[in-house]
Amino acid sequence: MLKIVLGLYVPDGDPVRYDGVPIGEMDRNRMFERVQVLFQDFVRYQGTVRENMAAGHADALQDDARLRSALTAAGLGDLAQGRGPDTPLGQMDASAIYLSGGQWQKLALSRLFLHPDADLVVLDEPTSALDPLSESAAMDGIWRLFADKTVLLVTHRVALARRADRIWVMDAGRLVEEGNHEALLALGGRYARVWSEQEALHDRLTTLRSGSR
Repeated sequence: MLKIVLGLYVPDGDPVRYDGVPIGEMDRNRMFERVQVLFQDFVRYQGTVRENMAAGHADALQDDARLRSALTAAGLGDLAQGRGPDTPLGQMDASAIYLSGGQWQKLALSRLFLHPDADLVVLDEPTSALDPLSESAAMDGIWRLFADKTVLLVTHRVALARRADRIWVMDAGRLVEEGNHEALLALGGRYARVWSEQEALHDRLTTLRSGSR
């Protein structure tokens, strides 16, 4: 669905329209300049922090202040210090740092903060590898940065979805429910069931943590 929205796949039926204009009639380069995308299967480039962040943002390649600011906003303040953007990553260099899954995802998130003027931000499970505190901080930063823009978020975490103005609930490729968080809870359908299950799991985990202290 996301790839259709972004014009990467062409639908069989009616065309996707961007501000009323069919995507097929738009200049693709201009369109992509107005869109920020973070897929769940982001690439972990074997290079420096600078090269990882500037993928798709060549104008920021030599702007250290901008790169460090984006790293800090994504929760990688420690990586912004020292060698910062010139820190080698991966396994190709003996002096390289190998990041955890969560750190790689934060690095991918940092690319969003390099392009705050995007009109449309598409996020596909953007915090799947993050702990709850990091997830909350990352999403708070995204909501602040793109407060006046359109953010399309795909997630299985209802705690993230609840902050959206409009929520579409998909099941087996079909739209089954639509509304905001409160309306969908009142509906008592699939969204409400998932919310109850995730809240119950959260409560059980909280009890287990409390008992282990």
